[in-house]
Amino acid sequence: MIQLRRRNTAWLTVLGLIIAFALLAGGATISTPIQLTLLAIFGVAMLASVVAFGKDRETLIDAIRRAPMRQRISPQAREALERAKSRGGFLSSGL
Repeated sequence: MIQLRRRNTAWLTVLGLIIAFALLAGGATISTPIQLTLLAIFGVAMLASVVAFGKDRETLIDAIRRAPMRQRISPQAREALERAKSRGGFLSSGL
């Protein structure tokens, strides 16, 4: 899947401006292979920073937030939770 990652656009813009300035300021003094190399570096940087190839990688925190907590608790864990609540000493309900 191809996704656009917008968090890298600031540094990519700065890199593009630096390369454009180098190409425009150098003019005819910079040889063609160097100009093509600078453009290739910018192209690779743009491809690597803007487009993500592969499956959606979901972080552990995202998976925890997405799944409801009660549905993931086994019957044994639910029973242990009820026993602990009945004995007291419970500091928070999220435990």
